[in-house]
Amino acid sequence: LIETIIKFLNPDVDVMNISDYMSQSSIMSGLNMIIFVTVNSLFAFLGLKWSKTRHPSLMKTRDFNFRYAIEYCVIALAIWVVAGNISTFVEEIFTKFGHSTILDGMQDEPVSGLGIAVETIYACIMAPVTEELFFRGMLLRVFSKANQRFAVFATAFFFGLAHGNLPQFSLAFLLGIFLAHMTLKHGSIIPSIIVHMFINSFVTAASYAPEGGFAEGAINLLLITSFFAGLVLLVIYRKNDRLPSTTPAQARRGLSIACTSPALVISTILIGGVMALLVFNN
Repeated sequence: LIETIIKFLNPDVDVMNISDYMSQSSIMSGLNMIIFVTVNSLFAFLGLKWSKTRHPSLMKTRDFNFRYAIEYCVIALAIWVVAGNISTFVEEIFTKFGHSTILDGMQDEPVSGLGIAVETIYACIMAPVTEELFFRGMLLRVFSKANQRFAVFATAFFFGLAHGNLPQFSLAFLLGIFLAHMTLKHGSIIPSIIVHMFINSFVTAASYAPEGGFAEGAINLLLITSFFAGLVLLVIYRKNDRLPSTTPAQARRGLSIACTSPALVISTILIGGVMALLVFNN
């Protein structure tokens, strides 16, 4: 719609120039923030109302402190490193068959100051809050009414699909499992919001860091250190806090029942199909 308006006001301007202007200014970043924040929040509150879940219960955190926050952030960085290597491996496979998992426009960054500011606010603040409200707040609560273990993996799967591309799917899926487990442990989305904000802020800062020199060396050193420390902490975390076990009755209310849900099946086919189509047309 905005492209059409700009074209109408500037009939002599080429369509490609309009598209470049929108992607490099604050327009696309602003639209992205408004639409996703609105939709995430709207459907989260609708789902909570439908499932008769009280909104304040999502914020009642138990047994969480600053030490946990630091440990979880280090674990999240380790997961980010693992996901990055998985994405690289998958990309190499697709490249051999003439395709790419890196979609057109994925690496485009706004170049205007306002565009960068809007993108940063969305990625580091608005997206973590509203995505956690939807995925680890509403969706995890709804799925957990049937089967908590299924809820952990199902919400992580949809969290990955929602990012719309394979590289981000790898990170979102792996991180989503950890965030969901963390939410069940502490009974609140506050810890997952903190970790989500941290990982998005780190990735954003790293993307704007100059290549070579001190900044890149410091980031690489931090990633290497966090990788080994995070893996150790993750092993300890998994040993002390296992994923919820399922009873035979709960097992029957997992994937088999989910496959009979038209909303869940249609969502999976639509979002997964679009993502696959984009990759194979790329």
